[in-house]
Amino acid sequence: FDAIVDGVAVIDGERQIGRANRAFAQLVAKPVNELAGKKICTLVHGREEPISDCPLERAIATGSLQPTSLRETFLGNRLLDISVFPIPQKKGTSQRYVHLIRVVE
Repeated sequence: FDAIVDGVAVIDGERQIGRANRAFAQLVAKPVNELAGKKICTLVHGREEPISDCPLERAIATGSLQPTSLRETFLGNRLLDISVFPIPQKKGTSQRYVHLIRVVE
């Protein structure tokens, strides 16, 4: 998990991080051991609520892969490719999502 060069976080339906890799921690400039339980919107976009074109919100609404590219000013005005993948769950269990961030420039 930590060998993956892109930032990866596993997110729950409440938009909280369950687990993140070292690349994600470096991207958001936080120690990896402090990320569990943090809201993804706060770390990636610098706000409590999702942005208008949030791929996580689209993945929650549609239940399908949601890729997007955006320039995130909160993370140093870098161009990011973000993909959010719903993790298939057994009926009656909480939904989880894999949030992948690749820095383009």
